Amino acid sequence: ADAGVDAHVDADATPTGCARYPDAAFCDDFDEPGSLSTTVWTNADVDSSIGTLTLTTDASISPPSAASFFVRPNMPLCSYQTLFRRFLGTYRTFSMQASVYMGNPYNSVSLTGQSRTFAGLTYSFIVQILSTAVTVRIQSFGGANPSTDGVLFDVFPDFSPIGRWVPLTITYIASTNTLGLTAGNAHEEKVLPADFVALDPTVSFGPYCTDGNAASMLLDDVVVHATP
Repeated sequence: ADAGVDAHVDADATPTGCARYPDAAFCDDFDEPGSLSTTVWTNADVDSSIGTLTLTTDASISPPSAASFFVRPNMPLCSYQTLFRRFLGTYRTFSMQASVYMGNPYNSVSLTGQSRTFAGLTYSFIVQILSTAVTVRIQSFGGANPSTDGVLFDVFPDFSPIGRWVPLTITYIASTNTLGLTAGNAHEEKVLPADFVALDPTVSFGPYCTDGNAASMLLDDVVVHATP
């Protein structure tokens, strides 16, 4: 699965799906029956009381299939339906790209990298593409420090992918300690506080902290390139 869930190539045809990325560290275009399994992903909420995570042929960027998330209405507040993949190790560069279609608010795409330790606490950077904005947050684990916990950069505060397919890319470069973010045609770079690295980065997708209403999201062509 790391090299591509279905990386078959017809020599006489233009490559599609994961076949376009033979050098990827990870790729899933959701065109195979096992695309949502935990042999491909670290966690996949396929059988969940909160909602469903299935393959659909109703819409996709690279046919025939995409991943379809749905959280049922009247679920507990801040419910999740998650698909995520963790990459163990430290990386000099780490890039994630995907195409998403958000049916309504309360959906999310994120890249998390844990890295910096200060006063006994471990901090992470979280790049989160929500249905109404793109943000970068510095967050601590194991406690709170007012000087750094919850530091937030609003990257595209008016961004909204609701009701349309949007290509997304998040790239981390250790040599410059920068995060590059692309959402549709918009691009911006942010410099992280010192000493951050992409340690055990995780990419995750799905309805995020719903408010009791139903939430839906489509996902296709998840590609990761990584340089240790």
